[in-house]
Amino acid sequence: GKYVGCYAPIGYLKSPEDKHVLVIDPATAPIVRRIFDLRCQGCSYRKIATTLNTEQVPTPSSFYYLRQGKPNIRKEGGYWQAQTVKAILQNEVYIGHMVQNKTGNVSYKVHKQVDKPESEWIRVENTHKPLISQETWDLVRELDVRKAKFRSSKTGETALFTGILFCMDCKSPMRHYRDGRKRKDG
Repeated sequence: GKYVGCYAPIGYLKSPEDKHVLVIDPATAPIVRRIFDLRCQGCSYRKIATTLNTEQVPTPSSFYYLRQGKPNIRKEGGYWQAQTVKAILQNEVYIGHMVQNKTGNVSYKVHKQVDKPESEWIRVENTHKPLISQETWDLVRELDVRKAKFRSSKTGETALFTGILFCMDCKSPMRHYRDGRKRKDG
């Protein structure tokens, strides 16, 4: 249940007394709470990232370099990405749990990283103070499941056979696809 990562996730700092313990960071914790609040209001990952970029909120890597007092030599991390927001919203560290052993090597000879099944994960609950409540976490999980089931078009309409047609082989839902290209002859 001890934190063994190199960098603390955004919203937390490593404790000065014990580097394996996470403590809430007063500077970045409001950003994480805001991300969860925006998601609870129904905003998509991309909309949350766009909102943070519009408000010029520094990214996690920018906060790291600001704390170090060094310039960002990689020149990355200038903008929030939907994938970064998604990773924050799916990280159980924000409800006070430590989840480890999510990935591993194929073998001791092959060093390729692969995702492990959830049954092999090591989950230790209540290892540090949570940033968000369990109710908020459950609401975000429910929204993710609900949005994954019924995707809508840009106009907000769901396809006619949404939730009805499924692939016979893999059982995944069939998706409506409209091609926006036109031939030269119209």
